[in-house]
Amino acid sequence: MSLRMRTATAEDIPAIGRISAAAFDPSTDSITRRLFPRDAGDAKIAPWREARKGASLQSERTVMMVVVDEQLNDEVVGFSFWEAPVNNGRGEPIHLHPKEPEPPAGLDLAAYQEMRSIVGGDAVDTFGKDGTAHIWRMFFPPLFSMVRCQLTNPLDLEYIGVDPRHQRRGIGKILLNWGIEQAQRQEVDCYMFATPAGRTLYEKAGFVVRKVVPVFGVPHYSMILHHKPKTQLPPSPASDKTN
Repeated sequence: MSLRMRTATAEDIPAIGRISAAAFDPSTDSITRRLFPRDAGDAKIAPWREARKGASLQSERTVMMVVVDEQLNDEVVGFSFWEAPVNNGRGEPIHLHPKEPEPPAGLDLAAYQEMRSIVGGDAVDTFGKDGTAHIWRMFFPPLFSMVRCQLTNPLDLEYIGVDPRHQRRGIGKILLNWGIEQAQRQEVDCYMFATPAGRTLYEKAGFVVRKVVPVFGVPHYSMILHHKPKTQLPPSPASDKTN
């Protein structure tokens, strides 16, 4: 296979921004269409998307992964954003985020806040008042929807994006499996607030639907992947060493 995953660099940001804009275009994605009306114009939205991703890369908590196609001169064909809390020495996570760029005039701020409330409400309903403070998570791109995996020092997956020209090549699966492997290694469960388009991928990976959550009239899915502990064998009976 010509696909290879690696950690993203600042040089990848333009490609990541381009893929994000193409994969979640208002003409095909209902949530993006609500947040970014078509009359906002891609010329206004695209620079903001790219600036946001550049700011995220500067965060001490952010890890970006990309998949490149070696047969296309290492062209970036997919990406994922992961966010890992930083401990302040007392075991408490601190959240270090660089200042985000000003949103474009076309962003519907009321709709954006409504979505934040819906997504945040599901996190509190699932994990209690601390929400995602102690979990792995994955966001869907318009707002950052989520795979979240419970652990003390969490790694958060913000979202996965695949170039529409390279879909059905297993790119999303490669990016998702990387995070699942981290969670399994640390023996934790994963939680996700999934888009309709992503549901099939996540169900194939073992996630199950907790409940259906409408977002702007479109069903989204609160999903869980339970950690399966390794089989614990009973201790062997003490050997009888009597001569």
